[in-house]
Amino acid sequence: MSNNMKCRHCGAKMSYDSKKREYKCEYCGNEISLKEFQKETGDKDCNKKIAKGILIAYIIIFLIVFAIGGFIFIKVFSFVFSDNHVSNVQSKIDKGINKVEALQFNGFLEMYNGTQRGSAISRALDEVVLSNKKNPNHQITVVYGDISTNNPDEIISMKSNFEEWTKYEVILNYDSAGYINRVTIQDK
Repeated sequence: MSNNMKCRHCGAKMSYDSKKREYKCEYCGNEISLKEFQKETGDKDCNKKIAKGILIAYIIIFLIVFAIGGFIFIKVFSFVFSDNHVSNVQSKIDKGINKVEALQFNGFLEMYNGTQRGSAISRALDEVVLSNKKNPNHQITVVYGDISTNNPDEIISMKSNFEEWTKYEVILNYDSAGYINRVTIQDK
């Protein structure tokens, strides 16, 4: 829509009000409707020009928003799938899995930590023997007095040293990964 329209009363510049669909003189306040303007100027394509201008504005806004969105998507995508980010996430997952595995591994023995009767010590040693046979990468050493072993046969023979109703102190030690690696039994 042309902003060069001059008022027919005073000759000052007129501005277009799209809500009222009319031109208004900035000096004298004279108003002329869009239909009157079209009749006077013979501009029958006026509405088409306005619609075309609005469409072009929408297309430009869409392209700007699309470009910004694409830029943000590429930045987020490249961060999420960067080798460094993926390796950090994988490292955290691995640490979490290792902690869960250590908790599962330790669960059977942790209930024996502290003061126990000889009968409980015997059950704990059976658990250690079973674990050492099933888990060659995580061997548990049993220490009692001068004896220190992770050999299943020696641990089984060690059971005869504990009297059923006598109390003993059980101390658990852990390796750097959080797995129990030593069970120390002391007379109380």
